[in-house]
Amino acid sequence: MDSPRAASAGRWASKLESGRVLEAVLHRGELPRGEVDAIAGTGERQGRRILAALVEKGVLASEAAPFGGVKES
Repeated sequence: MDSPRAASAGRWASKLESGRVLEAVLHRGELPRGEVDAIAGTGERQGRRILAALVEKGVLASEAAPFGGVKES
């Protein structure tokens, strides 16, 4: 089982990675889904998780899922 400290570190990393994605969307206006993991500096699966969380929270709007881009909502 992960320690509370490890869990906290994981959330902190996710916030930093999410921030990178948001910054890219703000600069570009729109971002292809396939670029999220590279911008976040994560693997493909974690990139999808970050993107899903941002869309679920209403921070980003998704075009035609699962292949459309994302943009600021």
